[in-house]
Amino acid sequence: MRVLFVCTANICRSASAEALVRDAVAADPALAGVEVRSAGTHALAGMPACRVAPALAGRWEGHASQPLTPELVAWADLVLTAAREHRSAVVAIDHRARSRVFTLRQAGRIADWLVDRGAPVQLETVVTELDDARGLVPVPVEVEVAPVLGEARGSGRRRWRSRIGARQHADGEAADDLHPDDIPDPHVLGTGWHAESGRQIEAAVGSVLVLLGRAAT
Repeated sequence: MRVLFVCTANICRSASAEALVRDAVAADPALAGVEVRSAGTHALAGMPACRVAPALAGRWEGHASQPLTPELVAWADLVLTAAREHRSAVVAIDHRARSRVFTLRQAGRIADWLVDRGAPVQLETVVTELDDARGLVPVPVEVEVAPVLGEARGSGRRRWRSRIGARQHADGEAADDLHPDDIPDPHVLGTGWHAESGRQIEAAVGSVLVLLGRAAT
């Protein structure tokens, strides 16, 4: 099973996911058949990883960013992206990849659903199982956050958000229009978002690894 993680610069979100999977593969013999790489839709080649991302602590110099290429998309059995924009970028490179590309949080949500059902899943068919379940696992509902953002009540403005999607952070940055399938980018929203971004990555990667581990046994 070859897994490719994709974000924008390949120095923070996708690099974190790759690092977490590498650690899990090294620790769990059931995941021995999993290979992992990462790339960025706007990455410069050879850049070190982010020094603030929790999953990359102490190993930023061992990472070298790389741009997303058609060859990497073709290499991957499963492509997991930080946000919907990256999913679209992968499909734009190769429309045949549509059935095997998901946002990471989307894949984690579907993986949880498949595991909870207890249905037998084989490693050879796990990507097909994820794709078949796309329309069966609902996206979390939208909530009104206008009052939180300081707008008048009853404005009718509605936003997608994650658990803390409209919360003000210590560095003064606030996130707007966060979708439940998108992992926030701390390099856009501010350094206060590193912890939450890392939490979301770790949770979604963990869910996918549970499914892959079950499929491999």
